[in-house]
Amino acid sequence: MRSTPGASRSLTLLVTFVAMSLVSGVLFAGLFIPAVGATGALTGSSVDYFNSLPADLSRPPLAEQSTMYAADGKTVIARFYDENRITVPLSRIAPVMRQAMIAIEDSRFYDHGGIDPKGVMRAFVNNQAGGDVQGASTLTQQYIKNYNVEKCIAAGDEECARRAVAKNEARKLQEMRTAIALEKQLTKDEILEGYLNIALFGDNTFGVEAAAEYYFNTSASKLSLVQAATLAGLVQSPSTYSPFAHPEAATARRNEVLGRMFSLKMIDPEQYDKARAEKLRTDRHVAQNGCITAGNMAYFCDYVYRTLQLDPAYSYLGKTEAQRRTALKRGGYKIVTTLDPKIQNKSASLVTKQVPIKDKSKIAAAAVMVQPGSGKVLAMTQNRVYSLQTKRGETSINYAVDKTHGSSTGFATGSTFKPFTLATWLSKGKSLNDVVNASEPRNGRPFSDFTACGERLRGQTYHFSNAEGGGKGAMTVLNATTNSVNTAYVDIESRLDLCDIVDTASKLGVHLASAPTKGSRCSNYSNKNPLVLPNCYPSLTLGPLSISPLTMATAYAAFAADGKYCESRPVAAITSSSGEPQKIAERSCKQAITPEVARGVTYGLKSVLAKGTGSGLGIGRPAAGKTGTADKSSNTWFVGYTPYLSTAVWVADPNTYPGHADTSGQRPLHGIKVNGRYYGTIYGATIAGRIWSNIMKNASKGLPAKNWSGPPGSMFKSNGKRLPEVTGLPASIAMAQLTAMGFQVENGGLVAGPAPAGVVTRTSPGAGSLALSGSTVTIYISDGSQGLLPGIGGPGDGNDRGPGIGDPGDGNGRGPGGIGINGGDATAATD
Repeated sequence: MRSTPGASRSLTLLVTFVAMSLVSGVLFAGLFIPAVGATGALTGSSVDYFNSLPADLSRPPLAEQSTMYAADGKTVIARFYDENRITVPLSRIAPVMRQAMIAIEDSRFYDHGGIDPKGVMRAFVNNQAGGDVQGASTLTQQYIKNYNVEKCIAAGDEECARRAVAKNEARKLQEMRTAIALEKQLTKDEILEGYLNIALFGDNTFGVEAAAEYYFNTSASKLSLVQAATLAGLVQSPSTYSPFAHPEAATARRNEVLGRMFSLKMIDPEQYDKARAEKLRTDRHVAQNGCITAGNMAYFCDYVYRTLQLDPAYSYLGKTEAQRRTALKRGGYKIVTTLDPKIQNKSASLVTKQVPIKDKSKIAAAAVMVQPGSGKVLAMTQNRVYSLQTKRGETSINYAVDKTHGSSTGFATGSTFKPFTLATWLSKGKSLNDVVNASEPRNGRPFSDFTACGERLRGQTYHFSNAEGGGKGAMTVLNATTNSVNTAYVDIESRLDLCDIVDTASKLGVHLASAPTKGSRCSNYSNKNPLVLPNCYPSLTLGPLSISPLTMATAYAAFAADGKYCESRPVAAITSSSGEPQKIAERSCKQAITPEVARGVTYGLKSVLAKGTGSGLGIGRPAAGKTGTADKSSNTWFVGYTPYLSTAVWVADPNTYPGHADTSGQRPLHGIKVNGRYYGTIYGATIAGRIWSNIMKNASKGLPAKNWSGPPGSMFKSNGKRLPEVTGLPASIAMAQLTAMGFQVENGGLVAGPAPAGVVTRTSPGAGSLALSGSTVTIYISDGSQGLLPGIGGPGDGNDRGPGIGDPGDGNGRGPGGIGINGGDATAATD
């Protein structure tokens, strides 16, 4: 902004008046403008011009760094700032620092009224004589200038900021006018405090507290004489007197400050000599800025940072995401999170111990822990370095959370989705001991076997199998859960409505990672809207949907809490720069499923660890969990919990590769070496399960070994029947007995054997097995082709025509053990 003729003329007249006032003693405490009018020494237009300038200084809060802490309120996760500043009261600034600043910048600070007449005259004479341009600004004027710059920067107005520091008469006049007014509004100590907090000390470091930390790794309250003099010398030209870039110039400037302090009798000769003789010593401590500096907490940090920007509950930070981001960088907030630093650090170590950060396999591993009953996120880590680079072992993608909070689109969960089907099954009054069909149909099952929202699915055939191959026949739901039998769970699913399974999962917070859930019911099973959770296909129960580990840990936490679901919560408290508590997002908790259903699910998942697919992963206390292996081991999982902790672990190669369209482009984990060890196939229990077990063992130390109450007795009833022993009976009698019990009987054909022709040699399922009424039992019949065998007992009589296996018959073949071979009658065969 150019000087106006009126501004230039007024400044000249004012300087002339100052000179006259110094001689006549008229000028007092900055109140010289009334005197100007009284003496008539200046023109009325000059006085009017000066008095017409705005006198008020609006002082919005200074920009200062916000700090994110772990749950202990002490462990710093990260700081966020546009300007590195920590505002402190004058009482927390060492007196020697106050003295040093006054000595070098405004020695008559406590004597003038905002404008220093002597300084103005000195600058005027110097400038008129052609010397270096001097401004003669008091600390009050400098404070005003810096605040004007702050306001421009906060508004994002760069041109405004340039005008605020332009060397022209108009700006000087304005600062003088405002300085006089400000001195009437604030005390000297309040102005000094403001200046010491606003001044630039170089390298984007503002205020004496941040400067003390940056240059000397100390606080403003602990600054020594030498340190204070060094900092005070910086403000005139931070780049010129930088102790890092120009140590000799910094030392000379420091000594100049010491000399001023000595001449003003702020320090004595001994202090002065000792301070001058001291070598320049610094201890550079660069303040963290952003999550990239947060080490193994960086991904959690980024998750919280995005949460604060995206969640409308934090609208007091700003109406838009951009405004909230600016507020976090300038508002000086203290953000206390739910992260447990001890659990976090150990979890990070355990994850990278199993899968090193730069492992040649390119495998990624992520783990996230949630507290049941509160939703607090206690730990979040992965075997990557948080970075915007794409080098091996580095990424900015947070695999543990949704796309909006970490750029990940989630991963197919595999069998870790089955507990939601189990919960639906139990909520319908069905039992853990109910028997289902685990056979693997040769030609798959038609879609019409499945129901979605009361309608039968149409078209296509669903082909599925078990990981280890082969049919399983009939089994209980509990056994199917323990051993994660796909074929059994597809049958369970066919006896439910897919929309009910979706409802159960949705109540537990389950949603796609790549988009918000638009509805809880699967109302469009033709999948016209793929963003709705889930796609209503029979594969639902086997976990094809892309879901985040945080979502899974939070859902399983509801099982741990007897059905009480709490939204995940990463923020515990926020306070403003002045220490006032701020509102945090309320995370609702609700009874998503009944305690009885939750305990039934837990009972089933405890068996997974005890004797199922997760055997060997126990943690020495009551725990429940589920393995998960998505299609062709493209994604592997273990999700499990105790009453106090719920943890989800995911392990896979997150990169995409051509030719793997059936697994979303992800590489199947077959024939792979991880951390120097070769694996033919990686399943959920292989690596993810070990990580889960180690993390949970560590995090559970010191916690009670609490167990859950068992499910009600009704959940152990069975709809199945035990198959009788019909081996050795003639086929016709065996078939009649099985039919009378409600089974369908199928003739498996003749087989060679020592039994008489027409006798049942075995059944499938075998005797003692549980089977559903109406299910098929296959019998296999001896063809008698192996002929007579020597009798173990004595010979039979005339009516017992062959040597007996047991004792001799009694003529009617009724002797003990008298099953005749090529002899004996039908009566003998029943014994």
